[in-house]
Amino acid sequence: MNLSTNMLRAVRRPFVARMYSTSGEKASVLIFGGNTTLGRSVTAKLAPHASRITIGCLSTADEYNSKNRHQNVSAAFVDISDQRQVEPLVAEHDVVINMVGPSIELEYPFVKTHVEGSRNIAHSARKNNTKQLIHVSALGSAPDHPCDWLDWKYRGEDMAYASFPDATIVKPSLMYSGEKDSTTFVDSIINAHKFLPFIVLPYYKSLVAPVKVEDVADAIVKVSNVGSESFDAKGKTLLLEGAESESFGNALKRLSGKPVLYLPQSYAQFILAINQFLPGARLTRDHIGAFEAGDITVEQVMSDIFDPRIKENLLTFKDIGINPRKL
Repeated sequence: MNLSTNMLRAVRRPFVARMYSTSGEKASVLIFGGNTTLGRSVTAKLAPHASRITIGCLSTADEYNSKNRHQNVSAAFVDISDQRQVEPLVAEHDVVINMVGPSIELEYPFVKTHVEGSRNIAHSARKNNTKQLIHVSALGSAPDHPCDWLDWKYRGEDMAYASFPDATIVKPSLMYSGEKDSTTFVDSIINAHKFLPFIVLPYYKSLVAPVKVEDVADAIVKVSNVGSESFDAKGKTLLLEGAESESFGNALKRLSGKPVLYLPQSYAQFILAINQFLPGARLTRDHIGAFEAGDITVEQVMSDIFDPRIKENLLTFKDIGINPRKL
């Protein structure tokens, strides 16, 4: 696994973001993709401390506004692949958080969301001297990864660093929350089996350390320097995982309370290859590619990095004073 060479550039390239206009003034926050499970958690934690929060979303702005319970939070329609739509929103806010990162490529190609979208957001943040840019990626992302999603996630990080060297990159492990309407990878699979007494899954020995959404949200809020607690992580990368690592099947078994029925890999891959193109797919052939490359853990990521200059920019939950929960 190889982390972005732009991380090295971030160490050397000077960059000064704007500060809040008045001492003690609350910051305004823009969250792209804030209508996700992680986005809702971050919004709820930031709302008491921000002057206002805008949720940039592609198709659910009206629905979000109708359900929103925070007076200082509103949603706005925006296509992040269109620079003309992104820049005016970014220019109005102090802190920008990019959470857009679909794991399934259907209506919107990965190049539009992960690359063009990330580039437009980071470029607009740099152009408007945004105080803080936080880019949410995924643990295990790497160039030419067997999983297209993790490959494009890596490319999105590159776009963020290239335009905004002081960006904070947040790379959580597979997330879960337990909510019925959760959009996380783990919850989506569990919810897809709600009418079955078991969960069907190909067998892989790769280890993962699923992380609670609320723990990731706490980390994002802390490094945003908007909440009651803060941590300066500009130009750093956060590698976030849960307190326990085990096979993905065992993790699903513990979180769902259901046994896991393992399918032969050849048969499972054939089914998932077809499922890739079906509406509402939760688990696809591309997702399984994430487990084919080895363990998805912080230990594995660290062991694949040999340049000490990159390691100096990596942080974990422990470094920022947060204790992740067990499954």
